Amino acid sequence: MEPQSPLGLEVTEPIYNSNQATSSNSMNYYNNDFNQSQTNNFTKIFPFKLLYALLFVIIGIFAYLTISWECGILAFILGFCYVLVFVLLSIYFLIFKMEINKYNSIINVNFKNIFGCDKITFSGNIHFYFGMQKTRKYIEPYFFIINDSKYDLNSESIRIKPAKLFYPLNGSINEEQYFEIKKRFEVYDFENPLLFDIIKSMGKNRESSEDKYKLIISKLMKFGEHFYTLYITSPLENNALDNNISLIIIFIFSIPFFALGFFNTFNQENNDHLLLGIISLLCLLIFPIIIYLLCLTCDRCCTGEKRLDFIFSKDFDRIFIGAVNDTQERYNKTFEYQIDEIERFFFQQSESKKYYSNFKVALKNQRIDDIQEFRCMDQYDQEGLEYILNGKLNTSYSSMT
Repeated sequence: MEPQSPLGLEVTEPIYNSNQATSSNSMNYYNNDFNQSQTNNFTKIFPFKLLYALLFVIIGIFAYLTISWECGILAFILGFCYVLVFVLLSIYFLIFKMEINKYNSIINVNFKNIFGCDKITFSGNIHFYFGMQKTRKYIEPYFFIINDSKYDLNSESIRIKPAKLFYPLNGSINEEQYFEIKKRFEVYDFENPLLFDIIKSMGKNRESSEDKYKLIISKLMKFGEHFYTLYITSPLENNALDNNISLIIIFIFSIPFFALGFFNTFNQENNDHLLLGIISLLCLLIFPIIIYLLCLTCDRCCTGEKRLDFIFSKDFDRIFIGAVNDTQERYNKTFEYQIDEIERFFFQQSESKKYYSNFKVALKNQRIDDIQEFRCMDQYDQEGLEYILNGKLNTSYSSMT
């Protein structure tokens, strides 16, 4: 039996009923959910995001304002200001709405907070895709914004900062809304890079199994002939630092400093612990900053790799390999080679670690570079990546001769 993915999954594209996109019931639904004041402009609001902010406000009022009220009017004013800062920061980091607009064939997608500030932006050759992820217990809808900009090594700043390839929304956009977005903004069908089937490219067939669950996204993706990426962990998981989670941690662990500082500073009946109160108040101001800096440091320095990018130059005479970190905002390590320096790319099974394999580059000067270690990498993806990269080497050699 041929090896299977460690998740027991295969990649297939969902089948939809095209009549859903034109039914009158669907059109009435779209009119309620989207701002259609302009032909090429959509606005989708995520009101459920405000539930978190509301919960945050309730906790703040109950935990902090009750303590400060017991310490007098001045303490209450200071406590209210302290809570207000956290509430405003929490709302600032929340994504409140998505705006899609099209101008001169350029599609722009902006995710904004409640204040209208852009939090995530996509612009250029943008496409949309919808799929239903089936697991053992649930069926989860995913809506994808895909940045299919056909990068190559000559693209501006691609060596400095990784490209934003796609953004998944879980449960925020349903199938009917997807069809309306596709109808307005997709003027032609496209080859979905998220559904790149390396098995078919190699002329092989993946063995079917009743136990497999359909996966709506590949780990090995193709964004044009010059850009390939292999995800080391699940493409659907978001490992970026959640600023709201950081705020919750800071908010909860600040309560002892807040109570101790306020009671000992503003309680006029007990001035024996005034110094302790002042120290506690100073800690109250310093503690959030320290915690946030620690979270930020861990995010920048202690994260692993999310994906491995392979970017060729336009003439296929150079290749850039970048290991993108968990937040997908920077490279943890990079490699760059002249194609004529490379003998081959290959995976080697680890002798000391079970289910681990190492991706390597063998150079013509007898040097072998270790690029990335993988855990439980699907055998098909390993063979597929070797097939693609070594095939590019052979193509380059043929053109040179």
